[in-house]
Amino acid sequence: MKKLTLQTTDSNITLQEGFKEYIQTKTLLGLAKESINQYESVFRYFTDYIGKDALCSSMSNNTILGYIEHAKTLNPNISNITINSYLRHIRAFMYFLSCAVA
Repeated sequence: MKKLTLQTTDSNITLQEGFKEYIQTKTLLGLAKESINQYESVFRYFTDYIGKDALCSSMSNNTILGYIEHAKTLNPNISNITINSYLRHIRAFMYFLSCAVA
């Protein structure tokens, strides 16, 4: 059986546009409202660092490392477990858009 992959048709999609698509898909798939709220919360935290209008294609490992540093600067008491939870949500979003980072 052939493996299905998701690919964006526009390499210039912004994080905001991509996130809107992501949430619409997750809502149609019937995810719980609490899950959607968690995705939105993590997205806001991430875009406070990178900006909503950043292009998905501009994401890199350095972007993620900078985000981790940013999170630790804003909240020195943030646990590694919390950061890893945020990263899992971001990674799922990036894979959805085929802009995967490590």
